[in-house]
Amino acid sequence: MEICRRNTASPGLLPPFPAVTLAWETPSPYECVVDVGAPRCALAGFTIAHSSPSVANNFAVLVREGASLALQSCRVTSATGTGLGVEGSASADGCDLSGCASYGVAAFGDALTLSRSTLASNRRGGLLTRGLASLTVVGCAITRNGGPGLDLAAGGEATPASAPALGTGCDLSGNAGGPARVGDGWVGGEVAV
Repeated sequence: MEICRRNTASPGLLPPFPAVTLAWETPSPYECVVDVGAPRCALAGFTIAHSSPSVANNFAVLVREGASLALQSCRVTSATGTGLGVEGSASADGCDLSGCASYGVAAFGDALTLSRSTLASNRRGGLLTRGLASLTVVGCAITRNGGPGLDLAAGGEATPASAPALGTGCDLSGNAGGPARVGDGWVGGEVAV
């Protein structure tokens, strides 16, 4: 099965998505659709839909500390929170993390790589990082979010040795909070906007 082929009828960043949907809608708080607690996990070709009430730490997909996940050609949305929460390490290639009530992605862990993905129309912003050690964002469309496209908050152990590659080949237009907000204490490199 070829998961990542281009949609020639409507070319763009994203491949066509399959009809398989993992959905979890519950009145119980703090429940995610996918909870990753082990290293070297992968999800490819799914649509993931989430709704679970809570005030914070509300994710459709959660990658726990010490765990890792490779997402490929997935569409992830949350009616009540953030699409992808990263406490460990994650990558997303050719994914759509859009239409979330909070952020498309919130990363607080070891590493995050976003490539050829879309983070659009999320209420609070496209990507939030706090204390993330390594960040790479390449060839993404991070547009039309309610806050900044990239919200790089202070904190963590990031050093120039793990400086991020940000915004290379990305569209960061139309975000209500501007293309990027960089907090005090951010030690990453320059943000290409």
